[in-house]
Amino acid sequence: MNKEIKLNSVEGGPFTTSQNRVSFEIPSDGVYDLQSSYINLNCEIQVTETSTAEGIGIYPMDVLVGGTGNDRPQYPNTSLVKNCSMRTARTGMVEDIRRSDQLQSLIYALNRSETQKDSRSYDAVSQIPNQVNVQQYGLYRDINKLGTVKSKQNDIAPIKIKLEDLFDFCAQAIEVDTQKCGTITIRCELNIDKLAPVQRFKSDDWPDALKSNFEEVNAQGDANTIQTKSKFTNLDQSPYYVGQKLKVSATGAGGAGNITDKDAVVDQIVWNPDGTISLSFEQKWGDVGAGESYTAIEVETQDIAAASISINFAEIVLTRLAKDKSDFSQIEYSTYSTEQTNGNGLTSFQNQFQIEAESDAVLIAFPSDNDDLQSVNGDVQSYRLRLDNVDLTDRDVEMDGPLHYDRLNMSMTQLRMRLRDLSQNLRNVDESNFLDSILDDDTTTNMIMSPVQQKIQEKLLQVNINAAGGGVNKLSIFKHLPRVFSY
Repeated sequence: MNKEIKLNSVEGGPFTTSQNRVSFEIPSDGVYDLQSSYINLNCEIQVTETSTAEGIGIYPMDVLVGGTGNDRPQYPNTSLVKNCSMRTARTGMVEDIRRSDQLQSLIYALNRSETQKDSRSYDAVSQIPNQVNVQQYGLYRDINKLGTVKSKQNDIAPIKIKLEDLFDFCAQAIEVDTQKCGTITIRCELNIDKLAPVQRFKSDDWPDALKSNFEEVNAQGDANTIQTKSKFTNLDQSPYYVGQKLKVSATGAGGAGNITDKDAVVDQIVWNPDGTISLSFEQKWGDVGAGESYTAIEVETQDIAAASISINFAEIVLTRLAKDKSDFSQIEYSTYSTEQTNGNGLTSFQNQFQIEAESDAVLIAFPSDNDDLQSVNGDVQSYRLRLDNVDLTDRDVEMDGPLHYDRLNMSMTQLRMRLRDLSQNLRNVDESNFLDSILDDDTTTNMIMSPVQQKIQEKLLQVNINAAGGGVNKLSIFKHLPRVFSY
């Protein structure tokens, strides 16, 4: 019977900007399926509240990766790994990829359709708004919308990074016999400095009816429970959850004083038969005397004072197969070599790069100055590539023109992948509306890709780029290299 085993990283946590390297050793004791294995970075978000006098609240939290201002792309989980390598004790280096974060973000934008991105969103390091109810919750809290069980802060929220997404070798390695190749060592350098916690789904994003459409409270005694006038056919429509800290405001009548921004933590939620929802709180937010009542009841979410994120420990989850040895003697895969340079703002950029003899495709990314995870340069207008003084196209290729898309498709085929999304949009996790999120120009990527001919000797690639405005600045060149692993 196959087994799943967990191994902690060689380095202990918590991991910080200065201690950002993790490594794992897969023992030489059997056959492993690396395609279904993955790394867990166990994350925790701690919150400092503005006040705890009226109880402790639970706040929906998420993580922003890179980006600046309102430009916050939804990067794949692999973007947390800046550089990575894999080697075996007996066969040596398998893969060693520099700026894997840029490469994987580039491929993710093209190789995943919108449906695929949505279907995997549940385990994404950053969440975009749900396209049905426009709500936004992350991995870092368990939210309960009914009953009395309080929502909770996850002390261990695993960010899952599949090995097959980091290494093409692992995507092909459904059976690796470590008794033949020896101990496998995986090393990763993490982008801890690019992580920032953020509070999600605040009342500013709610429809007005969910903030103010409540029944009058006139029962004599403690004002504790409020009932919505809105009716819900599905709990997914409700923005309320147990443990939520709200600020309650109400207009007093019959002698009752007005209530302004009174902190109250939701203690119980009842979904009534008529579709309305009743919210009860841990403590009373007002008093109702004889002939008194509260009308115009409104609620708002409470803002946190501060938040911090920590990755406490890392582990690798391996699938060990129930067999003594592998049926495969060799594995065909591919990897990448990386070269980085700077165009220094040239509007007519020309440079020549050395390409390995076996390379069959090149990917050119334009890391932005503010966020080098995203490939974007809106000033690039056209380009032309020459291999050993032979043009790869018979004319200049206009960015986002038909020939450009043809080159993208040819290159993805060469990478043994499919071109599934021509929007090239990473989606903005800071937009509160789903359509705005997936159509945001600030998170649209652009890149140059082209297949190249394999030769028996090293070749020279000449890159000519025409740009306007700020010209060409940072460039990362990824060269696709076919490999064969054998015992």
